[in-house]
Amino acid sequence: AYDLYETIHSYIKSNNIKIEGYSCMVSSILTMIKDGYCFTMDRDVLRDAMESLTYMYSPSDEMNKDRLIQQFIKDPTLVDSGIKPFIPWIQSLPLFLEFRELRVVHAAWHFASIKRLKDQSVGDENFIRSTFDSESDLGQAIDIILRGITVPIPNELNYLDRFGIKRKKARIRWWEGEKNKINGSNFFPKSKQLLTESFVINSQKIGKEYLHNDKPIFLGHYCLPADEPKVINNVVCVDGCVTCDQILWAYRFTSGEEISDVNLIQTSKA
Repeated sequence: AYDLYETIHSYIKSNNIKIEGYSCMVSSILTMIKDGYCFTMDRDVLRDAMESLTYMYSPSDEMNKDRLIQQFIKDPTLVDSGIKPFIPWIQSLPLFLEFRELRVVHAAWHFASIKRLKDQSVGDENFIRSTFDSESDLGQAIDIILRGITVPIPNELNYLDRFGIKRKKARIRWWEGEKNKINGSNFFPKSKQLLTESFVINSQKIGKEYLHNDKPIFLGHYCLPADEPKVINNVVCVDGCVTCDQILWAYRFTSGEEISDVNLIQTSKA
């Protein structure tokens, strides 16, 4: 299965194909077949790879996201039996944490979304199902705190992420607050190729600035490359993409101590 994923990904990357949704993925597979690639495995295996890779390339593709979600709703047996014992524990986890001296959230401490989700529980099946509607208030709030805030990239700009994948949206430094115009320096991680390419965005979704004198906020999610600072004032991201770089990061927090990158901890590369 890994070889299948790698083959498709290598073809898409080497041919600079932009995957904007599941239909683009289908077209790419048909083109690969015309180019001599032969997919002899079970069609369900191929379909699963196509859907998973589409979600990686284009997580904003609502049709593909709904397709994946509905698979698990209609057929619970698709959930790996090794995962099932952990589901009650997962349902007990909070959506975010707020302590007297610090905050923790997966991607973005967006004040309006945090307020909207304050009384919700992962263990509430009705709440979880309500978030499947990406246009609902709860669906949008979940999307922001778990995936961060993204902005569309103008068609005339060529934005490649750290893996060389062409993206039509970029995650931004949400803590900087509302702004009408941004460039690659406002992306997270930064985009070196777009540092001088400014463009206009709709700033309403971003929300207010996360002030430097506010509580330290700890994040994951962003799969930062080695040269991207993980401490920006009182914002700390400990996601160095362990699956890619094989280094696990953490932060040693001490009450009353100023936030500093000297408190970052990392494992040795495997």
